[in-house]
Amino acid sequence: MVQECVMTKNKITNDGSGRVIGKGFPLCTEAQVHTLFVHAQAVFAALKEVPSCSFEEPLSCTEKIITYRYFDFLPPSLSEQLRSRSCTEGSMRRIGEVLSALHHHMAPDGGSPLLHGDFVPHNVFCSADKLFIIDAHPPEQLPYRDGILYGDGRRDIISLLFGVFSNVGLKAVLFHGSYYCAMARSFLKGYQAAKPCLDSFERVLLSYIADVYKMRRSSIGRLRAVLHGSWCGVMVLRIVKEKTCKREN
Repeated sequence: MVQECVMTKNKITNDGSGRVIGKGFPLCTEAQVHTLFVHAQAVFAALKEVPSCSFEEPLSCTEKIITYRYFDFLPPSLSEQLRSRSCTEGSMRRIGEVLSALHHHMAPDGGSPLLHGDFVPHNVFCSADKLFIIDAHPPEQLPYRDGILYGDGRRDIISLLFGVFSNVGLKAVLFHGSYYCAMARSFLKGYQAAKPCLDSFERVLLSYIADVYKMRRSSIGRLRAVLHGSWCGVMVLRIVKEKTCKREN
């Protein structure tokens, strides 16, 4: 039986040396929460090596709560910047480069590549000279599985590309499609500069769309969830195929 891993509402406190946030996962087992903690430690160590990039520091894991050293300040999220069309191609290339750097690291046991797990626009914050990344764990609405923490880096790529279009909605993409496609292309350009990884991605895209359906169906209804996943998936397919064809030529 697959068990859902749901995170409770974050609680931010101050321990005297800075802001601390506790994230609870009441529907996970303690072993699963510890696995999330070890994964967060690995992401923190990997991104610490990347210039001008920060990830919230995991401090402890007690029962089903992971405690992090939280940021004292966060710039606007990528999601907010996409909606206001204030994000730049340079920022998107930088985000691609950072994700590529993360994927070059392996799991603590030396097996599969390290993933973020939920690399979407609302978990990335951009200033002119620095990136801040949070919440390196599977989305709260999805069942727990190790394959989102370590494994196929194309899932992280697709989740960010999907989010570029999903976060702003169909109307914005219809009216400002050239801007959002340019942002998606710049992200891929940054990622591919160090780590080309787009071949045979269709299976991963379909799996991600299925997960989006599971997350959205209760809030927007089954039909709208299908339509939403379909049109965003088409946009991702267009961008990735375009970049793949250019690379082959």
